[in-house]
Amino acid sequence: MRQNELVEKIAAEAKIKNRAAIGRALKTLVAAVRSELQTKGKFALAGVGVFKAKERKERKGRNPKTGESLTIPAGKRISFKPAVSLKKALK
Repeated sequence: MRQNELVEKIAAEAKIKNRAAIGRALKTLVAAVRSELQTKGKFALAGVGVFKAKERKERKGRNPKTGESLTIPAGKRISFKPAVSLKKALK
């Protein structure tokens, strides 16, 4: 689902006519998630789940094109654990 489709769905469900305000609210939500992940490493949204920033260690890899060994640098990745209510909704 694209952002404009989500804005339309929210507008229809919540009966809000100001789509620009909905778009700004979504952008603010994404910015809040990004900020919390950068500062605290975790963002929980009730009924949806928990996003966590996890450290990934440096590891060995291989270039699939040439077969050459290389070192993949350490970095961060984002993991998501869905809420129980979300899991049950999908069954």
